[in-house]
Amino acid sequence: MQKTMLLYPIKSEITEAEYGKLTQNFLYVSKLLANAKDGELNMTYDDFLKDVDLSEEEYIQAIRSSIKTPTIFLERTPAAIRVNCYMKNLLGTYGANHDIQFVTDPYACAVYIVAYMSKSQRGMSLLLDQACKEAREGNSDVRKQVRIIGNKFVNAVEVSAQEAAYLLLQLPITTISRSIVFINTSPCEERTFLLKSKEKLEEMNPDATDIECGNVLKRYATRPKILEQWSLVDYVSKLNVHFPKELEEQIFR
Repeated sequence: MQKTMLLYPIKSEITEAEYGKLTQNFLYVSKLLANAKDGELNMTYDDFLKDVDLSEEEYIQAIRSSIKTPTIFLERTPAAIRVNCYMKNLLGTYGANHDIQFVTDPYACAVYIVAYMSKSQRGMSLLLDQACKEAREGNSDVRKQVRIIGNKFVNAVEVSAQEAAYLLLQLPITTISRSIVFINTSPCEERTFLLKSKEKLEEMNPDATDIECGNVLKRYATRPKILEQWSLVDYVSKLNVHFPKELEEQIFR
């Protein structure tokens, strides 16, 4: 390009016949550039247009026929076709090859990042979906179902050598400064819950139905009047529960 330009797709602006001709021009230029040997493209932009027998407008339209989203083309000489997009200041600081470009579509950028990060786990969704079906069909309890699904995941996912070493040495892979609390907002009849300890169950009346262990929803429902205006989110995020045994241990430490 003689100057940096933001180009838009052209397909919707022209007829199919015109689009076909532009596509042919683009394929011709692409083939010429791909087959060019070192030194053959040491020419000016105008000389290059003469070689491909296209005007500047025809050349730009040919490029527009090859793109599907708005794309920025940087100012480059024909000899720089194999040079990745780079930033001069970053190149000196980073000291390594890089290939960067302007983001004109935030959604496409997000898709690219997610696909790049999860490329080693392609096909895992189908595998885990099948594992879930098998776990449900086995009439297992929730804990066993989770174990089955977890084993499927561990045995199928690709793990880097570094991550494998951390797992084998039982080293923390990540550290966080914020904790995460899960709030089960499913309907009451669909919520899973933990049973009270065996000792407490043995102390209870055999006909007792209050076998569910305490949880944040129960504590929120019985909160003191001073906290009546607090939402569930505030209650969970701003308050910590300290049980008697924990307090006793802290006192004697």
